[in-house]
Order: sequence, then C-alpha cells, then structure tokens
Amino acid sequence: MALKLKDGKNTVVYAANALDVEKIDDKSKAKALFRRGSGHLLGHNQEDAITDFEAAAKIEPKDAAIAKALVDTKKSLKARQQKEKDAFRKFFS
Repeated sequence: MALKLKDGKNTVVYAANALDVEKIDDKSKAKALFRRGSGHLLGHNQEDAITDFEAAAKIEPKDAAIAKALVDTKKSLKARQQKEKDAFRKFFS
C-alpha cells in the first residue's frame, strides 16, 4: 500500500520486515526485494535500488518487471552521474 501511495520510506521498512520472515519462499522474497528497490527509487536512492533489483533478478531471472526496473534504474543512475559530472566540470572551470 505504501508503494501505491508513493511513500518510499515506509515501502522500504515494510519490505524489509517481509524479508525478515523466517520461512519466506523465493517468489515472495523476490517480490519483497522488488518492492524495497522501488521504495529506494522513490527516495532517490538508486544505488540501493539496483542492489535490490539485482538480488530479485537472481531469484526470479525471467520476471520482466524486475528486469525492466533494473535497466531503467541503471540508465537513470548513469544519467544522474553524468549530470553531476557536467555540473562539477562547470564549477571547477
């Protein structure tokens, strides 16, 4: 529910709680990792989102939503890093 409400902080907390369940099956673990990654994205934390999406992709390699989220997040991170690099280049020149 927190994810649909665009509440990144609570999404991460709730997904982490789901991952702490002792007898979690692989499908549920991948789902929780995907949701935690999505929560990290809402909080503009792309590095942690990529980590979670990669872990979810290892569990569910054929899941199209996970694969798309991973590719999109990597592109977004690369664009952000380039933008920061360009800004610093202008700052120091």
